[in-house]
Amino acid sequence: MSSSPPEEPYKVVLLSHKDSDILTLSTAKQNLPLDYPPIQTVDLCSLKVDNDMLNAVNEKIVGPSTATNNDTEVLIIVRLLGRGVPGFQHLLDHAHKHNHYLIVVSGIPGSFEPDLTAMCNNVSVDTINEVMKYFHADGCANNMNNMLRYLADHLFKFGYEYAPAVTMPDHGLYHPKFDGAENTMAYLQECFEHSDKPTVAVIFYRCHYLSGNRAFVDALLDELEVLGVHSIGLFTETLRAAEPMGDVNGHAVERFPTALTYLLHPVSNKSMVDVLISSMAFAMGEVNPDGPTLGNWSAEGIKALNVPVLQAINSVGTYDEWKESSRGLNPLDTAMNVAIPEFDGRIITLPVSFMAPVDETNSVQYYEPVVDRVVQVAKQATKLATLRHKPNSDKRIAFMLTNSSGKAERIGDAVGLDTPASIMKVFEAMKAAGYDFGEDGSLPSDGDELIQNLVDRCSYDEIYLTEQQLANAAGHVQKEVYQTLFDTLPQRQKDHIVDQWGKPPGEAYVHNDAISLAGLEFGNIFMALQPPRGYGMDPDKIYHTPDLPPPHNYFALYRWLRDVWKADAIVHMGKHGTLEWLP
Repeated sequence: MSSSPPEEPYKVVLLSHKDSDILTLSTAKQNLPLDYPPIQTVDLCSLKVDNDMLNAVNEKIVGPSTATNNDTEVLIIVRLLGRGVPGFQHLLDHAHKHNHYLIVVSGIPGSFEPDLTAMCNNVSVDTINEVMKYFHADGCANNMNNMLRYLADHLFKFGYEYAPAVTMPDHGLYHPKFDGAENTMAYLQECFEHSDKPTVAVIFYRCHYLSGNRAFVDALLDELEVLGVHSIGLFTETLRAAEPMGDVNGHAVERFPTALTYLLHPVSNKSMVDVLISSMAFAMGEVNPDGPTLGNWSAEGIKALNVPVLQAINSVGTYDEWKESSRGLNPLDTAMNVAIPEFDGRIITLPVSFMAPVDETNSVQYYEPVVDRVVQVAKQATKLATLRHKPNSDKRIAFMLTNSSGKAERIGDAVGLDTPASIMKVFEAMKAAGYDFGEDGSLPSDGDELIQNLVDRCSYDEIYLTEQQLANAAGHVQKEVYQTLFDTLPQRQKDHIVDQWGKPPGEAYVHNDAISLAGLEFGNIFMALQPPRGYGMDPDKIYHTPDLPPPHNYFALYRWLRDVWKADAIVHMGKHGTLEWLP
């Protein structure tokens, strides 16, 4: 009695320590022939004990069809980083016992390890070498696709045809609307040479480019263009790969990141972008273990490029974990994407994506963009880019003096910094650079006079504060105007503020149904006092309770500066204030 044909005549299983392999395979499968054998994957990092491997073999390799019919031809591809995989010997024994095709290679690029070759079964050395070529040439989706076609043709005797492995560049430009490096570079040059609109670049890891894990990049690029600026992607293996450059915006740089050369005009060597959004973790510089670490942290290339660098965060956690956590980002994300990148002078923004499954069956994970977070980062980048094209005389700049206690004698207090005198120095430099300080351009004679004028006009110190000062405050937010601003908040935040501080406009610093804002105005420059974070309760609780919402006048000042006074930028002066401690 002859056995019936197997339900699955062929099967392919990939086991890897590298999640990028599994994600790349997920992308590569989309361009495989419809009749290509079914493919299963196993993330070796998820195996903790021997039984995990036993379960993986039974579920992914044996399966119901293979268990009932031994005629299924199975190809097992294993890519290892190190040894010590729980239950690995069981996998080897199973493959040899059932005469499966077994290919075991190293996950380290360019590495050949003879002991791994010895583990292989039922395949020729030539086949093993070809597989290593495809992996080591870079695990892009095209190489993975052609490797799978090659293996199906040589082992299963299909006739799909395939292309040889192609080595991918370490760095390059990317845009979903353009194919090929030349077309993308031509687009960037066209934007720089013939457009008045600014351009923003998004830097991301090469492995994300190769694996197709680019949803967060595409989301940023799309949103930037919706906001009216040009956008371009730049993938790189590392920003630490550098070379000497004789001219970057007119400056010689000893170590300029090779990836960033793609952003320089080929003739003028000027930056073709106005802002960088970096999604890369850690920092460019390195600690010097044999002596003092350089004060500029080896970030001279970024300094020479002379553009703001925003840090967009790809979280290794899930969206639900982040949303439900009172601390927000987990410690690993905070270290890799907040604390360390700050050494480069990057401006920390928001998490724009979180890990999410692409394929529940194969445990494929990718960075899933969060739309409202992407929009916020794109808006910040767009405003910075637009500001670079705005004449200084038209820029409206607010200075925020720290005043956490609300006491007049603590205005602008700092450690080792004379804040009032420093502000006067900044004002003088701004006047020389063409900023508008009003028709006569007059300023106080020194920092002491500046603070005295501020306190005399209006402060938040209730010891000195009078009704007349509230009436003469530099800014006022009428009750109905504030209600409109307040209504833009999410309902949950509005409820928290009302529960803590009452209905709008609250009780603090209100005069004739308007919130008074302490400060001084000099043309397009506004110097404001940061309001106290709370009132009528224990001062320690006011400043150190992480979930205490800001009072109405606090929210009113920042929203008024943005939406009514139309500030292009806010500069905080003094030691840390209270904004960074808000929930």
